[in-house]
Amino acid sequence: MWISYFYHDCKRVFITMPGNPVIKFVKLWFVPSVHIMFVHRIGSGIIKLWPPFSWILLIPYAVFQFIIRVIYVAIIPAKTKIGPGCVILHSYGVHLHPLAKLGNNVTIAEQVGVGAAKLSDKKYPVIGDEVMLGIGSKILGPITINHHAVVGANAVVLKDMPAYAVIGGIPAKVLKINRPNKRKRENRYRPYRRNRNANIKTDKRSGAIHINEK
Repeated sequence: MWISYFYHDCKRVFITMPGNPVIKFVKLWFVPSVHIMFVHRIGSGIIKLWPPFSWILLIPYAVFQFIIRVIYVAIIPAKTKIGPGCVILHSYGVHLHPLAKLGNNVTIAEQVGVGAAKLSDKKYPVIGDEVMLGIGSKILGPITINHHAVVGANAVVLKDMPAYAVIGGIPAKVLKINRPNKRKRENRYRPYRRNRNANIKTDKRSGAIHINEK
């Protein structure tokens, strides 16, 4: 599973990169988000193995995790549940709680914190699909940010937020709702279009209508 998730992480980064596909493929492996998510995906796969195997593999994972913390100043534990397609725009100062949950295609900017609001919290943030976490935003406590929401820069979110919401402020509140435009319903009954190449003749004696197309 972690291989599939990592593939979607790379695919989402690859799509956003401009240029020739070959050059994009080479540049992809130098993107910090790819390095961070690779280490996280490996760790999430290791902790699901049986203890004898996981204990051995956790040693090299701990080394990789230490390198990520030193170079990119990012703390993303292996126990943090992150859906496929996660992209970290800027890694500096990103800190996610081990029991936090992130959905699919979540975008994370720098200095983002996701964790507990106080020591007595027994539940932790749940972030839905397609959510954008802006620079310096903090998501704290047993709250849920629903899908397609956008958390503004330096916002401190302490309560549940609806889908498609634009969130900002300290404490954060809903600034507006960006719901997608509804598709126009197609007309079931199309208006009758007369064929200009047809001659319509009526027979008054029999009451019949004869249509002769050219």
